[in-house]
Amino acid sequence: MHPIPERLAPGVMVSSRRHEPRYRMAEVLFSDRSWRPCTLVAWARCRAGWAALVRWPDGSDGWYVYSARHVRPAADR
Repeated sequence: MHPIPERLAPGVMVSSRRHEPRYRMAEVLFSDRSWRPCTLVAWARCRAGWAALVRWPDGSDGWYVYSARHVRPAADR
């Protein structure tokens, strides 16, 4: 299983101007149709529109092309 949003190659977003996210706790849709928790670290413009810097619970992170269908604020638990 893997995240549905397209992952951007390392280094592509290095010089992009980062913006603070409106919400930090989020969920990302995975290929098994489950939503998994993550933290949004930053937003930045990219060729495809917007990208989100996502940090996973294991501490790894990466830039992903943003789509409201694939990234959403975390549900209150």
